[in-house]
Amino acid sequence: MNNFIKGHKLALLWCIYTMVKLRGLGLMFRMGRSYLKARLLGKSAPISILINLTNVCPKGCCYCDSWKQPPKHMPTDRVFKLLRELRDNGVSRITFHGGDPLMHPDFGRIVREARRLGFFITISVRETKVKERIDDLRYVDLVFVSFDGKEEAHDAHKGKGSFNDLMEAFELLSSRKINFQTTTVLTKKSQGDIDFILDTARKYNFQAHFQTLQFPLYRNNIEREQINDPNKNPLVPLMLTKKEYAEIGRKLLRLKDKGRNIATSKRIIKLIFLEWPDPKRTFLPYKLDRSIRCWSGLLYNSILVTGELIPCSYYFYADYPKNAPNVFKLGFKKALENSIKDNTCQSCQVPCFMELNAMFSLNLPTILNWAPKVFR
Repeated sequence: MNNFIKGHKLALLWCIYTMVKLRGLGLMFRMGRSYLKARLLGKSAPISILINLTNVCPKGCCYCDSWKQPPKHMPTDRVFKLLRELRDNGVSRITFHGGDPLMHPDFGRIVREARRLGFFITISVRETKVKERIDDLRYVDLVFVSFDGKEEAHDAHKGKGSFNDLMEAFELLSSRKINFQTTTVLTKKSQGDIDFILDTARKYNFQAHFQTLQFPLYRNNIEREQINDPNKNPLVPLMLTKKEYAEIGRKLLRLKDKGRNIATSKRIIKLIFLEWPDPKRTFLPYKLDRSIRCWSGLLYNSILVTGELIPCSYYFYADYPKNAPNVFKLGFKKALENSIKDNTCQSCQVPCFMELNAMFSLNLPTILNWAPKVFR
C-alpha cells in the first residue's frame, strides 16, 4: 500500500513538473487560485471556458443538429475583448468549439491571440478544414478530432468523403507533431470498429476517446415517450442497448489494461458504459458516483456564439435559460457574478465533462490518466 501511495505521489509530482516546464508557473498559479476559490468559498471561478466561436459546420453529423441553426460567427473584435477579460479573471484554459471553429474566418488571428495571452488551448474540429488550417493549429495545445470508425461507419455518421479527409488530417497532424486525440461515438454502425480505431491510434500516435450515443432531448424536440419511435427519433437505428454498451465497456477496460491508446479514464469508462442505468438518459438528477461532483458553473462554463454565459454547453440555443447573462452586454466579470446555477443535472453521459468533474473532485487515478496524455 505504501509503495502504491508513493508511486502515485511521484507520478503526480512528475505531472506538475511537466506542466510547469511546458507552460510556466503562471498557468499553475491561476489554476490553483481558481480551484481554491471554488472549492473553499463555493464561488464561480472558472479554470476552463468553452467558447462557441461559430455554429457553422462543413458537414452535418447524423446525431447532431447544431449545424442546422442559422449560420453565425462570433465577431472577432468581441472575441479579442473576451479573451482579455477571461485572462484578467483567472481563466487558464480555453476550448474553442462550434460548429467547427476552423470555419471562423478569423480563426488564425484568434488562436494566435489566445496563445499570446498564455491560455492552455484545446479545440474540437471536423476533419474537413484541417489541411487548410494546419499552420494555425500549431498554436493549439490539444486538438480533438471526430473519428467514428472505418470508412463505412464514419461516412454514415459524418457524410460521404469524410473518412478520406480524416486520414489526410491524421497524416498532417502527425507529421507536424501537433498533439491530437480523437472522439468516437459508438453506435450500431461503429461498435465493431474499436480495434481498427486503436490500430490507427497506434500508427499515428494519438489517444482515442469513446463515448455513448447521447440523447439531449431538447436538441431534437423528442418527448420521452417518443424516443423509441423511428418516425420521431432519427437516432433509433443507431441505438445500442445497455447490455451492448456494457460489453463494450468491459472490452475497453481490457484493452486499456493492455496499454492500448485509450484516453478515456477507467473510472469514466465504468461509469458511462457499465454503471449508467439507461443509455437513453443523457443526464441524471443524482450523483451516480458520490465521490464525483459536477463542477459546471463553478470551475467551468460555456459561452454561446451569441454571448450567453451558461454553466454547461449541453444547453442549446432553443433551450438555454432565457435569464442567462450575456458577456457582450455585461462583460465577463459581471456576467459571472450574475451567472445562473443549475442543480437539476448531477451526472451526465458526456465523457469530457465527467473527466473534468472527476479531476476537479481530486480523483487521483483520473488525474494521472490525463496529465501525461495532455502535456506531451
